[in-house]
Amino acid sequence: SPSMMESESSTRAASLGSAVAGIACATGWYLFIGAALEAGNRVNVAAGLTSGAYWAPGIIGTVGLAMLNAVNWESVTDDGGLSGDGSSTKAKVWVTLSLVVMFSALGGALWIFVQELSNQVVWQGVAYGVLAQNVLIFTAGIVFRLCRRHGDNAF
Repeated sequence: SPSMMESESSTRAASLGSAVAGIACATGWYLFIGAALEAGNRVNVAAGLTSGAYWAPGIIGTVGLAMLNAVNWESVTDDGGLSGDGSSTKAKVWVTLSLVVMFSALGGALWIFVQELSNQVVWQGVAYGVLAQNVLIFTAGIVFRLCRRHGDNAF
């Protein structure tokens, strides 16, 4: 039946999207950790790598990704606007907060990237690693959410 085929293709798309999102997030962390390990072989390394400042955007972005995926998407798409104190309103506020966290991590990574590229004395590989990591984590969150929006695949 057409409904069964539609459900099956929707499930397949959701599974593929989840896999792509997971691979993107893992690749982001892999690139950052690889850059951090390579920095250990370099003479001039930015202080932010050892102080933890360069780790913060990736950790914050990953928390934002988990926050975005912790809410059932059907609650977000329920009617009701932002008035009242129902679960739909709470879900919309949660998603907004999650996106703010994710965009903040992306902004922090961009700040680090620009700051490091202006400093010609230190090895700049970590700057590329931080930016790539956070772009991939952000992309993973959005891809996962877009692939799991409704029906049995909403969560």
